[in-house]
Order: sequence, then structure tokens, then C-alpha cells
Amino acid sequence: MTSLTYTVIDAFTTTAFKGNPAAVIILPPSFELSDDTLLSVAQEFNLPMTAFTQLNHGDGPLIATDSAFRLRWFNTRHEYHFCGHATLAAAHVLFSRSEQSGENIHEITFTTLAGQLKARKIGSEIELNFPAGEVLSADDIYEGGISLRDSMVRAAGLKGEESIKAVGEGGGGDSFKHFMVVELDPSIQLKELRPDVTCFVRAHIIPAFEFAQ
Repeated sequence: MTSLTYTVIDAFTTTAFKGNPAAVIILPPSFELSDDTLLSVAQEFNLPMTAFTQLNHGDGPLIATDSAFRLRWFNTRHEYHFCGHATLAAAHVLFSRSEQSGENIHEITFTTLAGQLKARKIGSEIELNFPAGEVLSADDIYEGGISLRDSMVRAAGLKGEESIKAVGEGGGGDSFKHFMVVELDPSIQLKELRPDVTCFVRAHIIPAFEFAQ
């Protein structure tokens, strides 16, 4: 039986037990787990996201020079096409391990369902470079006689259409088509919003929100 180590990282914070947590598991080269097993592991952690990363080739050293890694993200329900905070967490773990081993890599390329993502170590900070996804206007889209704008008003618990300046739907390929971007009026306090995903009339939209002011 192969034992795998894991690390839980709180992203976007410098305070313990704050931020956005993600579990990170580095799989040995040429070691394979089924998708069902990866999902079961993520369910066991029961965190917002679990990241599985693995050196992209062969049976060489785990981390050596500037490396390319495969990266996959799972929550407790399914695999995700893209996750920012778990990518940051995975990069932090890999850079930390490279420092401990004396390799000191400075850049990592992740191969993912969303394309190639790059992480670069700059001093004590990590810079992430993500592929840009196209956002298409969804202001004039109606389904079942209800506009997406109305659906967003209800889903976000807002008081009227004037609260929303624009609604966009992700395009530019399969990796981004399940995302929506909502631009809110600057007067709206994001921390007070309590999204209700059951208000969506289009079931194929994954309930993951990005609210921008």
C-alpha cells in the first residue's frame, strides 16, 4: 500500500484558521488513482477544494529544476475545471518542498482542464498567471420568461435590478462556460450577500459566484 502525505493550506491569509482552506496532495510520478478515488479522498477532507498534483513525466525526482505538473481540483461533489485558491495552495506546497530539498525552483507550470497555469516565486510571494476567459453579455438572455438579471437579483438576495450593473456569462471554451460574472452597484456590500443558488432557472450553471464591484 502506498502512503500519501497531505498538507492543508489556508490561502489568502496570514492568520491561522482563516482564509480559504484547501488540501494539497502530491502524487508520486507514474502513480495513478481513479477519478472515483480522487473524489472519495476529497469527500474525506470535506474542504472547499482538494488539489491533486503530480510531476508531468516519468519516474524522475519529485521536484527538480523548473518543473511542469499536472493539477486537478475536486470538491465533495465533482471535479472542477478551475480553482484559484487551491492552485495557490498547491504552488506554495511545491515551492516549500523545493526549498527544503535545496532545489529552489522558481517557476511551475500546471497542466489543467483550464489550460496551462503558471506560478512564479518572487521573494516570499507567489505570482499566478491564469489564461483569460471570455465573458459574454447575458443581460438580454431569458429562460422560462425570466431574465438572467432577474434570476441574479433573487439568487443574491438583492432588492432590485438597479443593484446589478451588468451580467456576463463565461465563454471562450469548455473550461469557462460554467461561470458567471456579475457587476454590482458600488453601494452593495458584498459581505452582506447570502446567495441562494436554488433561485437559478438554468440548472446547468454551476453555483459558483464571482461578485465584482
